[in-house]
Amino acid sequence: MIANAHPIRRLSRPLTTIVVATLSAAPAFAMPRNIKLGDPLGSLKATDIDGRPIDSGAWSGAPVVWIFISAEQASSERALKDLQAAVDELSGSKVSAVALTSDAVRVPYFREQRSRLALRFPLVVDTDRQQYGRLGVIVLPTTLIADKDGKLAAAISGHDLSYRQTVLAHLLHLAGRINADELNRRLTSTQPARDPARDRAERLCRSADVMLRRGLRREAATELQRAIEADAGYAPAYLQLARLKAGEDDLEAAEKLIDDVRQREPGNRQAMLELGMIRFHQKRLDDAEKLLKESLVLNPDPARTQYWLGRVCEARGQNDAAVVHYRAAAEAALPDLSLGPARRAAAQ
Repeated sequence: MIANAHPIRRLSRPLTTIVVATLSAAPAFAMPRNIKLGDPLGSLKATDIDGRPIDSGAWSGAPVVWIFISAEQASSERALKDLQAAVDELSGSKVSAVALTSDAVRVPYFREQRSRLALRFPLVVDTDRQQYGRLGVIVLPTTLIADKDGKLAAAISGHDLSYRQTVLAHLLHLAGRINADELNRRLTSTQPARDPARDRAERLCRSADVMLRRGLRREAATELQRAIEADAGYAPAYLQLARLKAGEDDLEAAEKLIDDVRQREPGNRQAMLELGMIRFHQKRLDDAEKLLKESLVLNPDPARTQYWLGRVCEARGQNDAAVVHYRAAAEAALPDLSLGPARRAAAQ
C-alpha cells in the first residue's frame, strides 16, 4: 500500500500511459466480444421486472432469443416489437425469448413499455451487468439466437428494416420448419437497400480512423467534416470530430458537436462519455464524474470511461480510487483478463 500522494503520483502517470496505450490498441467491436457462433450461450438465473424468478433451464431443448436493450432507445423499442411479432409467427413451435437490461433504475419505464408493446416474454434486469460483461455486449440492441442445444446460432447487432424477417428466418430454421437453403435465400432477400449517404459517411469515418493512426489529425478532421456533410444524422462522425477538437483544446467546438448529437439522441451514452471528458478538461470534476458514471451504466466504451473516471479521481487527489479505475480500464480493454474484481471495485 502506498502511504501518501507523492509516490502514487509517480506511479499513476506511468500507469496512465499504459492504459492509454492499451485503449489505443483495443479494436472497436460491434458484435459481442466474448462469444462466437457455436459457443454455448450459457445460463441465466435472475428475476424479471416483476420479481419473478427466471431460469434459462426451462428453455432447454428449444431455440431461445436473448435481446439486450436500452431504455428510451428507439432502435431497442423497434427490435422488441419486431421480436414479439417473429415469436408470434412461430406460435406452433416451442420458441422462447427474454429481454435483458442493465438499467435497473428504469424498471417503471420498462413496465410501461411492455404494456404498450404487448410484450409477452420476460424482461430481466442484468444485475451488475453480469451477462453484458460475460458475453461482451457493446452495441444496444444486441440479439443473440441460440439453438435447441443452447449454442449461439446467430447474433444481430442493432436494428434495421430486415430485423424481423432475419430473426424469423433463423427461428424457423432452428425449429426445423425450413432447411439451410431456404434460410440462406430468406437472409439474402431480407437485406435492406443501403442508404448511399450513410454509406459515404461510414466510409469517410473509416478513412479518418486510418489517418489518425498515421498521425494526420488535420486530414482526419477534414474527412469527419465531410462525413457530417454527407449524412447530418450520423452521430459517430460528430463524436469522433468532437474528440479530435477536444484533443486540440477547442472545447467550445467539441461541445457544440456533442450538443448536436444529444439534441437528436438524448440518451446517447457515447455522447455522455465525450461530454464527461470535456467537463474534465474544463475542471468541472463533479459534472464530469456524473456524466461518466451515467454513461458507464450501458457501457458504450467501458475502458475509456473507466480511464476518465480515474483521471477525475486523480485530479481530486483520490489516488487509490484512481488506480482502481485505471485497472478496470485496462481489464475492459483486454477481454482475456478477469473483469470481475476491478469492475466491482470501480462500481463502488
